[in-house]
Amino acid sequence: MEKSFDVGKEMLIELINHVKVEIDATTNPVMIHFKEDMQKQMNEYIQYIPGKKRLQGRSVVLDTPDDVFEWIGVDNLPDDVQKTWRARVKARTKRTPWWRRAPQERGGR
Repeated sequence: MEKSFDVGKEMLIELINHVKVEIDATTNPVMIHFKEDMQKQMNEYIQYIPGKKRLQGRSVVLDTPDDVFEWIGVDNLPDDVQKTWRARVKARTKRTPWWRRAPQERGGR
């Protein structure tokens, strides 16, 4: 089976590994801060990031961080970001909203 290669994903992982970006998963929404020397190349990298996002100075505000972390792979994130993100995700409830449950689960007939 042929494995697909995602250039944008590999580029972002490379930036993380070379400490050219810092991911702050303690804020809501999650932010990616680009180092000052990366300012000219920011737009090139930002276009590859999936999900809803917006630019704020040298930072990218991730309105849908789940999409980004699923795309990049949580294991490819720095240890502190992994720990913070996993704690946030674990704190969320996995229950289906009551209006999406089957009638018998809602207490209906």
